[in-house]
Amino acid sequence: MKRSILFPGIVLIVSFISASSDDKNDKQSLALKYETQIEEKDLEISMLKDELILVKYELEQEKKNREKLQIFDHNARNIMNYIAQNEFDKIRSEFDVELEVIDGKLYFDELADAPVEQYFPTEIAGLPMYFSFYNPQNDFTEVGYFLYGYNQYGSETKYDIHFRFGKEDEFMYVGTE
Repeated sequence: MKRSILFPGIVLIVSFISASSDDKNDKQSLALKYETQIEEKDLEISMLKDELILVKYELEQEKKNREKLQIFDHNARNIMNYIAQNEFDKIRSEFDVELEVIDGKLYFDELADAPVEQYFPTEIAGLPMYFSFYNPQNDFTEVGYFLYGYNQYGSETKYDIHFRFGKEDEFMYVGTE
């Protein structure tokens, strides 16, 4: 009879000890699992912080580009207004650019070395301008527009024009495509 009492007691003690050691293993495995999850979340947070820095930089650049585009657009519209009113001296003085007007064609000194003769026809300067593109580069910036009007035969004509501004945002010339 002592054996029958002793055996269940031993089984109970062994199961209690194994349960405690399993509990220790479970705690260690859970701690390791949580540490791994924390490391993954820390890495994700770090990546999100880097992405946030990049987005802030891109937003700042976009803001600068919008401000510059407004200035370029204002200058382009002023230049077209001066051309339409034949106020070429104002273009020369206000924008510090050399140009000649011959037979209703505007020639910019900046384009004098171009392989093909390039000029801007003054008769299209009074047409409505519609924004087309903004192309900032390291050495220059181009701003493009569409002009719509009617030719001498009465049919609608579309003109593509572009303004080139230099590295320091100075006006260089206006040309047609």
